[in-house]
Amino acid sequence: MTLTADSGSTKTAWFCDGLTFETQGLNPLTTPDADIAATLEQVTGRLGGRPVDRVVFYGAGCATEPMRRKVAQHLGEVFPQAVTEVGTDMLGACRGFGDASCEGLVGILGTGSNACYYDGKAIVFGHRSLGYIFGDEGSGNHIGRCLLKDCLEMRMPRTLATLFSDQYGITHPAAIECLYGKPNAGRWLASLAPFASDNIGDPYIANLVEQCMESYFYHIVEPLRKMAQEGGYGHSDQLRMVGGIANAFAGQLRAVAARHQIEIMAIQSAPKY
Repeated sequence: MTLTADSGSTKTAWFCDGLTFETQGLNPLTTPDADIAATLEQVTGRLGGRPVDRVVFYGAGCATEPMRRKVAQHLGEVFPQAVTEVGTDMLGACRGFGDASCEGLVGILGTGSNACYYDGKAIVFGHRSLGYIFGDEGSGNHIGRCLLKDCLEMRMPRTLATLFSDQYGITHPAAIECLYGKPNAGRWLASLAPFASDNIGDPYIANLVEQCMESYFYHIVEPLRKMAQEGGYGHSDQLRMVGGIANAFAGQLRAVAARHQIEIMAIQSAPKY
């Protein structure tokens, strides 16, 4: 049977013969080899002896051949009898809508962000992600970064800043340590994003989230739409979105899309396999 993984930087969802479970994210760019190996050992235990003859792994950080080989090697050590396919999380998002005819723009808004143009079978072209330091607009780590920066620079309303600092233990020294002294800074920033969803009724929070979504469309979606239009591809004004952030802030996402005259065809929190 087939074991399918949808892996982001924060968590990995596993699917096999009706069984679904989650482990930590397995991004080969940021997850230490020892952690990847240990997590895969946990996976074998969760499978409860189910025979696996094929593993399909869609993951963040798997855009280059060296990273795909790295993941495939780890999988091969744990599932030596299985045929292994490693692809990007973007390809997994496209296939995860379960409709072979879903042509158009497909986007991810989770811990990180990305988008591509999908012709129903393959990714025709996509955004070149710059990661959490220089890109990932609209994502959980982008929203978390904006919240943190506004709080530390005293631009966040005082009542919210106090609530935010108390909830996450935010001080300037603690933030600097998490950002520059510990691994997985992007994951930590994304862990701050639930504060926005919990307080979305506040005008400051709603505006911050909408600005992050606007940045996502400006930097990622609109350039791809332009490429699709110039290339003569249909459905360039249709967008399907996947990811926890897309789902949590669906209202803000749809509002920004409408201003860009882009129709959102579907929003789902995770791919469906």
